[in-house]
Amino acid sequence: MIAPENQQYLCLLPLPLTAPGLQARLGGVVCKRCDFALNPIGKAELLPIKLPPYELPNPIYLLKQDLAPEIGSEGCSEYAALTELKAAMEPEHVLPLVYGFKYLFYLQAMALRCFMLPRFFYTHDVLDLKVVLQASRLFGSLQALPAKALVNLQAAAQALHLTVGSSLLARIEALPAILAYLKAHDAPILQFCLKGQAERVRRLQHSLDTGSLVMLVDGSGLKAARCLKLTKMQAQLLTCDRSLQVRAETLELCDPLLIAPQGVLTPPRQLQLDFSIAKVQAALAAADVKTLPDTTPPPLEAQLWAKLSPAERQEYLTTGTRNPQLLDPAPLSASDFYKELFFFYQADNFPQCLIDSELAAYRHNCRILLGRRLQRYVKEVQAASALVREDDDKQQALFMRIAQYPQSL
Repeated sequence: MIAPENQQYLCLLPLPLTAPGLQARLGGVVCKRCDFALNPIGKAELLPIKLPPYELPNPIYLLKQDLAPEIGSEGCSEYAALTELKAAMEPEHVLPLVYGFKYLFYLQAMALRCFMLPRFFYTHDVLDLKVVLQASRLFGSLQALPAKALVNLQAAAQALHLTVGSSLLARIEALPAILAYLKAHDAPILQFCLKGQAERVRRLQHSLDTGSLVMLVDGSGLKAARCLKLTKMQAQLLTCDRSLQVRAETLELCDPLLIAPQGVLTPPRQLQLDFSIAKVQAALAAADVKTLPDTTPPPLEAQLWAKLSPAERQEYLTTGTRNPQLLDPAPLSASDFYKELFFFYQADNFPQCLIDSELAAYRHNCRILLGRRLQRYVKEVQAASALVREDDDKQQALFMRIAQYPQSL
């Protein structure tokens, strides 16, 4: 147990530029350190991450976050950003603090592109304030808060009447402000969430051993679940929501959701939430596990592994242990997919290590890929136009800037 006087919170605001998946890209991460009492340690800083010259941001992501399209034009490489962020998050006394963990997990896609296995979050806890706030809506002091108040960090801060600036660096101040609010109003729920992965595993193991139910709060909904299998990194679950829809799901143990005992749903809460434990138990008992397909998307690591041959997987693991600036060429026998993965790893992160012919090939490939991305970008701009409010001059100006961005490349 870390002594409170030594505990630090590392507030992180990832800035996603594309949809999730193996090709997920961040434009940067805003970072701010606080001590246990939430006093700032230094100023908020932006770690910008440069988009490769063949990638374009998604206009909808830019518009929703009020981000300039040029945010990905400068910054460090993904390899350099990962090295810096891992060093910042790794010490035991540092607890990463986020709002909506799925965007922080874009770092896993970055790691895989940099020939690193994304295992950091399996060994280090993360506190997701969106999960804590949702638990407070369900079981604590925020029961009158509408669900839409948790849609994003800015909406949550506004719903709690917290004053936060609108600039990029100011937005991160909402994280320690929300944490301070929770400490003052829902300390028991917060402390339960702070128990982290060890508590999640303990609850799941008890469910596996006894067949008992646990309650899952993931920041978007409430489910009851029974654990069917537990490994070092995953749990296989049978889940049921308030509509009595039963699903087979796979849970990554590093996901910072809340797993609580069934008893948290007292009879009054069951009535209030329209969530009947008796009906849920009956639905789960009637389900045929063997006929329920698990529709959970596989982890990114598994998605990449499926694209590689056994020999390429071994080569991938070996490459990740070598000095990235002193690598031999990819094996001639490797697939086109692996060769491209390897080539862009070097070219995107260490272009100074390429010879002239490789640089020429990189520029040629960038032109071809950018041409393809431009066609998609035009369609995404059209989709983003539906989000622009006619009475918001600032948003309209940003949209025009986004729409005209490719002309500046």
